[in-house]
Amino acid sequence: MVKGVTRRVIVTKFPDPQLFEEAIFIVNGDIGPGITQEDLLHEAQEIAGSYARRIPEKHSVKKLPRLLWALAGAVPVAAAWLTTMLL
Repeated sequence: MVKGVTRRVIVTKFPDPQLFEEAIFIVNGDIGPGITQEDLLHEAQEIAGSYARRIPEKHSVKKLPRLLWALAGAVPVAAAWLTTMLL
């Protein structure tokens, strides 16, 4: 159990729910005067959004069915066997 420690946090919904649900920011205790809660929330949302834009999108490569993979391996083996048998 932790006693005597309090932290201010900002929890914001992440812009892309496929990546993360929420982003949690721990607020520094040395915030200057004149910074409002709305300013902090806006900054946290901007940071979360810029992070989401930096992550490259995963390119989906269609996987070949198992039969095509089997044929891709069997054809060269058959060709090599046929070549050795004919020589």
